[in-house]
Amino acid sequence: MGFFVCRKNHLLPRSFSTHSLLPLTESDTTFHMKCENTFANWFKDIHKKRFTKELVMKKAESELEYARESIYVRDDYTCQICNLNLKKKTSTKKNIDHIIPRSVFSWSHPFNLQLLCENCNADKGSVLPSNYWDVIENNIDRTLKWFVKQNPIFCEDKRKFEIWKLQMKLRDNYYPFSIDKYYEVFSLYYDDEYINGKTGVLDDDLNDAKELPNLCFSIFEEKMKTLIHNTHLRESIIIIFPEYRKTHKKKPSGQIAQEAIYWFQSLSYKLKAIGHPYLANECDRFENYLYDEYCRPRYVRRRFKN
Repeated sequence: MGFFVCRKNHLLPRSFSTHSLLPLTESDTTFHMKCENTFANWFKDIHKKRFTKELVMKKAESELEYARESIYVRDDYTCQICNLNLKKKTSTKKNIDHIIPRSVFSWSHPFNLQLLCENCNADKGSVLPSNYWDVIENNIDRTLKWFVKQNPIFCEDKRKFEIWKLQMKLRDNYYPFSIDKYYEVFSLYYDDEYINGKTGVLDDDLNDAKELPNLCFSIFEEKMKTLIHNTHLRESIIIIFPEYRKTHKKKPSGQIAQEAIYWFQSLSYKLKAIGHPYLANECDRFENYLYDEYCRPRYVRRRFKN
């Protein structure tokens, strides 16, 4: 026989009519309302926690997908050992490999990550390559070129930049060129802190592993500075600007200067976003020089006849 609570500390059979036997008093009504409110709040908390957890999981999955895609695009969907085109060979699995293995030093920065096919990744294993530093330097070069080519690419149509900003809001301002954000995502996914704590690689103050990230960042900054000041090196990174898709091989000087101005504007915006104000100021300085030299309108004085 089922029972239910009619009053505090009183149980009655379900077959009895509570209204005929024990009419509800004001204290009983308050007690039942409190029970209902408590249950409703409990249910809301459970639903909110579950919904929040699902949102966090979906956000983490999307961020990891963005980070992986950045490595694929930077390496042109090509295995860095056997040069297999993984975009055409869809049956082969894409693996993101640590150049310096995690067993030696777990550092999941894009500078230390490369795209390999499944077979090359298995052959490489967890052995530290003898030419690991050359591979990392090439990786820094590829990351630099990839960074420069990422959106936003400035152009005359300002609406495209506003549309791009709206797209970034949908991604919670997770910029496609944000190297530090990708490092944060990969570091959590590969559990760098836990692995380095287990191996004890960072316990020694004189360990070279502590200096490796700073050395890579300084090389990246030096290469970026050289790229800003070197015109020939800058022109070697081909960027297709929207306004100049269909142009002749021989471009006028004004058009070349305008492309360079857009190039500097785009790079300055990205450098400010990742926290390099000094390099961004260098870009702004060259941009102002090009504008004053080639694009600023010049007024010609004319002599009028009396």
